[in-house]
Amino acid sequence: MDIVLLILLAFSFVGLISILKINLMWSIFIIIILALIYISIKHPHGRKDWEHDLRTSIYFVVTAVLLILMLYVMYLASGSIMMPPLITVVIWASWVIIAILALLSIFFPEGYHSSLRISTFK
Repeated sequence: MDIVLLILLAFSFVGLISILKINLMWSIFIIIILALIYISIKHPHGRKDWEHDLRTSIYFVVTAVLLILMLYVMYLASGSIMMPPLITVVIWASWVIIAILALLSIFFPEGYHSSLRISTFK
């Protein structure tokens, strides 16, 4: 799974939707084009350079689609609800926590296994 592509998709989607105010369908179209450009640059010979099997490829596509869907639902929820200041802080804190958890799940998909062993006192 290519982490750089997922980060590129997430940042470009947020930028297109919230900063540039581009329509959802055009944003998805632009993101698909960006993903294809990135993959074609990284794997110029097509299937000969692609090192992933079908199951890993499908897992990557589903992960990317769920990431984009999650970002869009969070964007809709934060833009359509009038929130008092305390709720705004809570929602921004939840955005940060969800983003941190998403990044941790991308960088450590099988969990973090520390080599540090804590010995017990005898």
